Amino acid sequence: MKFVGTKAHDYGSFELRLDGKLLGAEAYDFYNPAEVVTTGELNGGRHELDVGEHRLEVKILAPNPAATPRNMFGLDYLKLERK
Repeated sequence: MKFVGTKAHDYGSFELRLDGKLLGAEAYDFYNPAEVVTTGELNGGRHELDVGEHRLEVKILAPNPAATPRNMFGLDYLKLERK
């Protein structure tokens, strides 16, 4: 699984989980001081998904101290590939 997010001056730190399982790093800091930019493609790991519903969770963490305090989050896309 791969995903791309948005970084900006008012974006925060987050933890992402799929069905309770951590996606990639324990925390992602989407703060960027100068302009709105992409995170580039991030690796969310390999997950076996059964047919049916699944839950993507975004947990807001303590923000970067330099960020404008809005803790925003942007997910541009989530890419699932059959292996």
